[in-house]
Amino acid sequence: MTNPIVSFVINKIKDGVKRQAIKHDCSPNRISLCIWSYSESLEEIEPFYSVLVDGVSKGRVAFKTLLDVNVDIWGYERICKPYIKDYMKKMCEQNSIELKKIRLVVYTNDKTEIKELKAKLINGMETVKPLTLEEILSS
Repeated sequence: MTNPIVSFVINKIKDGVKRQAIKHDCSPNRISLCIWSYSESLEEIEPFYSVLVDGVSKGRVAFKTLLDVNVDIWGYERICKPYIKDYMKKMCEQNSIELKKIRLVVYTNDKTEIKELKAKLINGMETVKPLTLEEILSS
């Protein structure tokens, strides 16, 4: 059973993808959300977030942008960030990926109404394996 907070965050991320599709005048299946880090050490991971359209970065965004909220009054970033950091560390260790090359990419194949968000682990430019948001946010 999925944690209610994780379910809420996933639904808010769906809203964020919809908002980005409107902002960039495209269908949701052309939007991806990327989580990455510049950190040198696995002990000091600091996740950053980007919006991509057709795989091209439109720049860094705040976590609240991914959730399509103006203010994260409930502190979802504070709740989710440790899980994201731990998951990135675990994936680096399990898959022998350098921290600067790891990317967690969230996307949908849905062209209109977003029914499902998918995720994948990327090493540099190569897909390593499919993921789920549930496993990223509750590892």
